[in-house]
Amino acid sequence: MSAHSLIHSLNKIQLDNDGQVDAIALHAMDTMAVLLAGLNTDEGTAIGQFYTDNSKAETVAGMAAIIRFTECDDIHVPSCVSPGCIAVPTALAFAKDANSIANAIEAGYGIGLAFASAIGGVKALDHGVWPTLFAAPAIAAVTSAVAQGLENEVVVQALVLAMSGTSGRNGRPGGFPSGRWLAIGEATLKGLRATQAAQNGFCGDKNLLSQEWLASQTTASLADLQFLQSVPQNAVQQIGLKPFVSARQGANAIKAFLDLLDNGLAAKEIQSIEVHLPDVAAPVVARELDLKNRLSTIANLGLQFGIAAIERSRLLDIARKKPFKSRTIALANKIKIIADPDLQDDDAGSWPARVNVFTSTKNFEQVCNILPGDPRDERQIDVVKTKIKHFSQSALFDDIFDHQVSGQEALNRAQNNLYVAASQRIADQCSQSENHGLVS
Repeated sequence: MSAHSLIHSLNKIQLDNDGQVDAIALHAMDTMAVLLAGLNTDEGTAIGQFYTDNSKAETVAGMAAIIRFTECDDIHVPSCVSPGCIAVPTALAFAKDANSIANAIEAGYGIGLAFASAIGGVKALDHGVWPTLFAAPAIAAVTSAVAQGLENEVVVQALVLAMSGTSGRNGRPGGFPSGRWLAIGEATLKGLRATQAAQNGFCGDKNLLSQEWLASQTTASLADLQFLQSVPQNAVQQIGLKPFVSARQGANAIKAFLDLLDNGLAAKEIQSIEVHLPDVAAPVVARELDLKNRLSTIANLGLQFGIAAIERSRLLDIARKKPFKSRTIALANKIKIIADPDLQDDDAGSWPARVNVFTSTKNFEQVCNILPGDPRDERQIDVVKTKIKHFSQSALFDDIFDHQVSGQEALNRAQNNLYVAASQRIADQCSQSENHGLVS
């Protein structure tokens, strides 16, 4: 299949109502909020310092890696892609005005959904493929090309150059700083470089996107070339915002448990907990807890329940640097996760959960079908405001929210205030590390 049809479909995207642009602006705010929070962590700082040549492309690549590192950026549940970490900083860096920012973000999200869906979405995880990593070069290339208003032929070449030699297989790197986030940064940089190359006349294989190629990226049973015929409409509005630093697969269960606690359940009385999740969601959050592995403390649902009950403010703890309380860990050991084939969402906009808590005197049950921040949540803005307040960023964001600024004006301020503030913070951190001999 020629990449022309996919890129041609971008021309059909029409941001013709305020709701679409408002949604794009809200996702931009959310993404920049978690970027600024990530920069306040040791690992986020290390990532930023790695991308030190002061070029726009390297800065954006570092930002993408930091945003994804937070595990608090937006996500599309069916395809399991997190497009905002790449599309938002890329658009803010390369677009000339608010209209270009909006078009570029919408295009980047749409391309991300298309490629992640084509390899099987969340099901690809079982085959060692990370949808966001696989789609990252395409998101970066197309977002930057659309932001700059490049001709279709150049966008096509940027896309196929970006996806040539791409792999979504990254293993499970650990350590500090983790190569997991470096992979996102490098994949983003690859996409940005592809656009630069296309602008300089370099050409790729416009027929790269074949069924055979796609099957080699995932597994033949999941590969579906139909998703690469055109980008989905209203892509940004299909993406959910995350209210917690967590694996999205377990977030509905966390919310259900929080509701039980808020309605009078006493943590000290809990004897055991059963959590029912969809088949595709259960494996990620049921892996054995490793307290020395930051990502494990984020994904493991037992620990997340312990945090919810004992150290609730740490549900938005990005760094996971401070040791957890013994009571938190003890509660984590009381949970049993059950893959439940009956728990499937018809439109796959969420991963519903049912939580059963057993005490010596009473049993409790709570179901969460829609998570705050989900596409069907009419108060997504509350999720963003909560994050901003928790991360102590009000000084940067109050001018937007206090004056009810939205749409294109909000995107202008995201570019002129938030992106600039984040870029300056990265530059300052790099300068400090150089002064202390930490960067060669």
